[in-house]
Amino acid sequence: SSGEGFVVRLFREGNRRGFVRAITDRPGDLTKGFNSVERCLKALMVTTIHLWPRFHLRVKEDLDVAPPDVVELRQPLSENVLKIQEAIVSVMDSCLQE
Repeated sequence: SSGEGFVVRLFREGNRRGFVRAITDRPGDLTKGFNSVERCLKALMVTTIHLWPRFHLRVKEDLDVAPPDVVELRQPLSENVLKIQEAIVSVMDSCLQE
């Protein structure tokens, strides 16, 4: 159901023994909920997982050799969304002052 799973399925159709490596910016999501790691393994069609922190020497070396390209896109908020945001901030300020 995920976009990543779809890409891996396409990859696996042509290459059953291919290697899949993934990096996440939200490792905490793998510890939340029921069977989240198992669902991730199933979606990526892998049977073994190695979880290493980003500061692990091997991970750092790999990232240093080929640093990821980061592209930041910004979409300006519409006028109505800006009003909603201002209202939420105002309510939060009021709650914090109490």
